[in-house]
Amino acid sequence: GGPESRMMVMNNPPRWWPNWMGEPRLVHGLLTLTDLEGRIRIQDSVHFGIRQVEWVQEEDSAGRSFGFRVNGRPCFIQGANWVPTDLWPQESDTTRSALLLDRAVEAKLNMLRVWGGGHYASDDWMNRCDRLGLMVWHDFAYACAMFPLDSGFRAEALVEAEEQVLRLRPHPSLVLWCGNNETEEGWFNWGWVKEMGYSATDSLEVWQAYQNFFHRDLPELLRYRDADRPYHPSSPANGWGRER
Repeated sequence: GGPESRMMVMNNPPRWWPNWMGEPRLVHGLLTLTDLEGRIRIQDSVHFGIRQVEWVQEEDSAGRSFGFRVNGRPCFIQGANWVPTDLWPQESDTTRSALLLDRAVEAKLNMLRVWGGGHYASDDWMNRCDRLGLMVWHDFAYACAMFPLDSGFRAEALVEAEEQVLRLRPHPSLVLWCGNNETEEGWFNWGWVKEMGYSATDSLEVWQAYQNFFHRDLPELLRYRDADRPYHPSSPANGWGRER
């Protein structure tokens, strides 16, 4: 901050709450960027929600819990998977999508998981979740497969991930990032190694590439670009009652 910077202070700000816990109150404002001569260079309307969401993982008799606290209060999750409403992304944000989100609220749901085998959520879809109090668990776009994590693929994948993180992180409804859908489960419990005829060396290389990307690269990106939100490498993963 130089002399032109401004700090906004809010006393007793309205809190954003998930559906059936309270009102998903949003703060609306006008963002203005001026140059040193006072000329407006960028001006845009913005909305944001003020809330604290904690991912609770505590050791228990069965292994480790998986829950959430919102604004200091335990939150019982009632949720569903969200899969694309249309094959083509540009056709997915239709009246049907809005109707389904409204129906989710009527059914007392408070979280939707954007499945890793589908599309990244659009701004309009996320805006509606913000307004309705629907928390969003968002998978990165990887599902049910191991990926060719050579240097070229890795570089492109990280550019894509960063673009999506920067686009989606302003939304108060977004509460959790997840690396992929069922990849770890498939590797350990669906017989992929045997099915693909991997040797011990092959298996080690493929698994190491998986760990590098989902346990190192994506978490590191999030530490720099969205450090306040938790990250879960794969769903489901260890802790759900089965030994590897």
